[in-house]
Amino acid sequence: EATGDTFEEWMVAFSDQDGAGQREAAELLAHLGIGHTHLFRHQAVWDVLVQELAGEGLVRALEVLLLGVSTGEEAYTALMELGTRLGLENVSALGVDINPRSIARAIRGEYPARAAEHVPSWAMDRYLEPKDDGFVVRDAVRRRVRFLSGSLFVVPAGGQFDLVLLRHVLIYFRPPERRRALDRAAGLCREGGLLV
Repeated sequence: EATGDTFEEWMVAFSDQDGAGQREAAELLAHLGIGHTHLFRHQAVWDVLVQELAGEGLVRALEVLLLGVSTGEEAYTALMELGTRLGLENVSALGVDINPRSIARAIRGEYPARAAEHVPSWAMDRYLEPKDDGFVVRDAVRRRVRFLSGSLFVVPAGGQFDLVLLRHVLIYFRPPERRRALDRAAGLCREGGLLV
């Protein structure tokens, strides 16, 4: 606010920077973000989504976009939930977050034990393996997810996703920016796609 920029303007400027400026902004982001997430967060939402998408009788691949994906737990949850119903080979995901540190952790797919406190036993046995004092997401799932560091306003794709998740992100915006974020997310949906 001291610069007169909106958060959206600052995020876009951040993603266009390189070198020292981007490192400094990334350091600031590491302190600003809440960073609280875990696998299978809000199970009731996933139950409804899986029912809705599986009920469509999808025969083609399902592409999922997660905006503000933080450290990747929601992206992996999407693959486990949807992949179990539709076949893992039929689901792929792209996770985007402005914090490069969060994206680096998401790519590794390694989490402490507390991140799995809500994971159902079927998913734990099938998709996760123990590692040190936590676990790692198995390669079969990690291969189906790509992660990008950048602002949701500059995602390099348009109209190609069946499901766009914009959860726990709008709290960072003021009302006019929320509207632009929702418009941007809706514009990334295929015709007939779902925005959550």
